[in-house]
Amino acid sequence: MIEIGAPDGGLILDFFSGSCSTSHAVINLQTKRKINFISIQLPELTDEKSEAYKAGYKTIAEIGKERIRRAGQKIKQDNATKEGIENLDIGFRVLKIDSSNMKDVYYTPDAVQQTHLFDQVDNIRADRTAEDLLFQVLLDWGVDLTLPITQEPSLLRMKAER
Repeated sequence: MIEIGAPDGGLILDFFSGSCSTSHAVINLQTKRKINFISIQLPELTDEKSEAYKAGYKTIAEIGKERIRRAGQKIKQDNATKEGIENLDIGFRVLKIDSSNMKDVYYTPDAVQQTHLFDQVDNIRADRTAEDLLFQVLLDWGVDLTLPITQEPSLLRMKAER
């Protein structure tokens, strides 16, 4: 179905990805043409008696992520003699729905207390990473989440080293 229905540069969307068998099929076609995929899976828990749980996979989504990793490595191994195979992008991003990275700082004037003023200094939640903030900005600005991301040296770090 994917070979017939998805053109080069196409997108496959799987809302109930389970162990990512559709994603695996798309990855297997990557040497023929470029097809993107989005796999969506709720973090459904695996049965504690299952082999997957015993192997360390606590959710079905974790099983799917591992399957995608292994499929990507296998396609590179199986096509090692093909020219340019080392440049084949087998990476993927995992995004999770979460609450905002920002603290709730919206108060009506009568609800503001002097003891809350120090909370206004930094309105980013303490447990968030730089990547969390980056992806929130990308989403807020409507930037394509599949674009490559590179890290540039900090100007502050460069000035400090001089």
